[in-house]
Amino acid sequence: VSLGYEVSSTSVSINRPRELSAFGPGTVKSISMSNNHTAVVDREGHVYTFGRGDYGMLGHDSEQKVLQPRMIENLAKIDMKMTEVATGEFHTVLLSEEGDVWTMGYGGELTGGLWRQMFSQGGGGLGHGDKENKFVPTPIERLKEHDDIVKITAGAYHSMALGGTGRVYVWGKGEYGTLGTGKNVNYLSPVPNPFFDDILENDSLKPVDMKSCNYYSSIVLEDGRTFGWGRNDDGQLGIGTSVGVDMYESEKWPIQAGADLETSKVKQIETGENICTYLTEDNEVYIAGLKLWWHPKKLNKPEQGEVTSVFAGSRFAGYVIDQKDVYFIGNMFSGKDVEEIVDLRIWKVKPEVFGDKKVEKIGGSYKNNYCFLID
Repeated sequence: VSLGYEVSSTSVSINRPRELSAFGPGTVKSISMSNNHTAVVDREGHVYTFGRGDYGMLGHDSEQKVLQPRMIENLAKIDMKMTEVATGEFHTVLLSEEGDVWTMGYGGELTGGLWRQMFSQGGGGLGHGDKENKFVPTPIERLKEHDDIVKITAGAYHSMALGGTGRVYVWGKGEYGTLGTGKNVNYLSPVPNPFFDDILENDSLKPVDMKSCNYYSSIVLEDGRTFGWGRNDDGQLGIGTSVGVDMYESEKWPIQAGADLETSKVKQIETGENICTYLTEDNEVYIAGLKLWWHPKKLNKPEQGEVTSVFAGSRFAGYVIDQKDVYFIGNMFSGKDVEEIVDLRIWKVKPEVFGDKKVEKIGGSYKNNYCFLID
């Protein structure tokens, strides 16, 4: 239900890109898709959500599922314009034109008696200082006191924001080190990440890109260094592996991605469910994860053409050349929609899959994905 199409009795999944008619060409500014719901910000700053409605994560003051994009009326009534959106497992994060962060959805406590409370996550990604679910978008007052926010991202049960001053703020469930504070501690309100505070103070370096997915996050600094923290079961942090006593491979403190990336300047990262993709300033693409690459590995690519974007999803990752040719590794499309480029050891998507249009961006970190196409 999180793809925005009417569900029929004969089709519950979409295996090829299909136009979402609710939004015209060039009208979408930001989009984020979780496994359960989708949120969209249009060019006018209006927010639309659809999918499952658990815990109020759609912002429509209910838990009802919504099959097709519906504007959040509470924001429209007060003319509150948004610029960016991020989605967690059961929560949604919004960034306003004024630099304020609004959230809605799961706050950290399951309702319905003692049995459900035993399985409570103990902390959600809302940041309001409590564990209450929010059924409509609610501003995080704590952040207003500190900084004007310029970028947001969200993992399964945690969130992260970048301030205009260069400070990184984290909150939510801290299990597996997902907040990067050096502790497995939940924070119900935003707190500055001490690691990046130290870098900002001592080296005057700010983050230029940051992404979260599931229980891990990655950040790129102005000097091109990349740091990751949280779950590392599949090697998606790009830092190698260190077998310890924990049941899950994880890092509580940001660690620099290793191998070739230590001498390369990264300018963009994309995080998928179990794989991370890096684009460097010298037009090279690296991947880490899938239990195959614990250190970043350079992907083969054609000698000609510029990498215009990279992407990472659930068990696949790749890049786009000149907004035209899409290359990937993993499970992205079925065999009839791709051709194998043997000498590059990579798959190429047939142009007709995207209607022979230019591909501006491919996104979606989980099993649901989207693409922006240009005529």
